[in-house]
Amino acid sequence: MKSQAVSAKDKVSDEAIYWVSKLHGGDLNLEDKLAFSEWLNRSHQHLQAFDELNATWAALGNAKFLPEIQYEIRSLNAVPVKKCNRRVALHSLQAACFGLLMFGAYSYYTKMVPGGSRPAAFDVAVSQNRYATTAGEDRVVELRDGSRIHLNTRSSVEVRYSGVARQVDLLNGEAHFEVMPDKSRPFVVKVARTRVTA
Repeated sequence: MKSQAVSAKDKVSDEAIYWVSKLHGGDLNLEDKLAFSEWLNRSHQHLQAFDELNATWAALGNAKFLPEIQYEIRSLNAVPVKKCNRRVALHSLQAACFGLLMFGAYSYYTKMVPGGSRPAAFDVAVSQNRYATTAGEDRVVELRDGSRIHLNTRSSVEVRYSGVARQVDLLNGEAHFEVMPDKSRPFVVKVARTRVTA
């Protein structure tokens, strides 16, 4: 019962809003005037709702805050917008790209060769060999630079030579090294997580 009364009141309010906006909109023809007169005379509630909304409309029309708001809007539009100089923007973009490129190149080339100071990018293995001994076997391996590896029984090594380094990985077992000096190419022996440079 209450919901019907509320919905009837809402309907009257909605109709009053429609008529107030239509009357103040200025596009009222003869047919509209007759329909409005009929609606207004149909109920005292219609007249009351229309009078309340019409008074509110008039109060809003005479409101003193509207000119202040319009002034604020005009002053916001008057603030000069700084335009970006295209040449400066282009140079800034180029500098940022160059800096990024240099950072990438630096990051790539600073991966150092173990025991050396040259970038890992130049550490391409020229030769790679694996040497091993079986149970009860001892072996002496002479490398191409004159260095020697003495392998004990059940031992294996992997030898990688490049233009910047000589690296030997002791995979298992025991080995003794006689290293020919070469300052331009350090001799690095890796055992598990340990590195020894000669």
